[in-house]
Amino acid sequence: MVKKIIYKNIEAKNKAGLIKRIDELMEVPSDNVVIFFANQDSTNRPDYKPEYDKYYDNEAFYLDRREDKRFPHIWPDEIQDDLEMFRKNRCEHFIWISKRIGEAEEIHFALIYSHELQHLKQSLKNKYLLIIAKLLEYNDNYGDLNIDLPTEVECEAKAKEILAKIFNQETFEAYIKRMRERGPYESKRYGRLLELNIPVNFDVELEIQKDICKNKEKLRKIQKQREDTRNTDWNIDVDKLCFCRDPHEGIVSSVGKLNQDDGLW
Repeated sequence: MVKKIIYKNIEAKNKAGLIKRIDELMEVPSDNVVIFFANQDSTNRPDYKPEYDKYYDNEAFYLDRREDKRFPHIWPDEIQDDLEMFRKNRCEHFIWISKRIGEAEEIHFALIYSHELQHLKQSLKNKYLLIIAKLLEYNDNYGDLNIDLPTEVECEAKAKEILAKIFNQETFEAYIKRMRERGPYESKRYGRLLELNIPVNFDVELEIQKDICKNKEKLRKIQKQREDTRNTDWNIDVDKLCFCRDPHEGIVSSVGKLNQDDGLW
């Protein structure tokens, strides 16, 4: 299956030229990727039913479906329409972009879209990286600003790089100013983006390994609690991860699949 873009949203489709340029700059792979531009999200109820899970209330998300073929439930009607196609074809990587992002101003759209594409590239580099990174979200060292997670730092940095190639500095700074005025969280997030400047040799796998090993006693307990309460599909051997000198091999060797079936359908 080659890369497939599904436009449910007209305004997102009108950005096809921008999407193509970002895809080229990001060197997005052409095989087994589905990018879904939604026309249903939490901003246009009643197309969404009240009992729907909050997963589709995000701005966007990326799923690696090589290990888990399920989708977040309960999915919107418009995804239901294409589920059979996803099942029959090799949809290994799935990016969902919300209606509000599809209809956003171009610079904000470019930021969020580029961010999700970088998650795709992270997963292609190491299919267990985002699973390991998820454990760090349970560490309160990051507070409410999860963009300080190494995987998020890399995605934000890449998205900022893409914005610099498409928009001029004046446009970028005006955008940051508008976003920071929206509230306390936005002020912190977009202030962080403005200042963000990671080194060329930034190694996201090494940074994830270091962060987990600095807090391994706490995270080992958190992982055990997640397994006991069936809040994860994955076993993570923190000791094995920290023992391995090669962060890539450490991440790959420390993750195992649990025989559970909840959370995603």
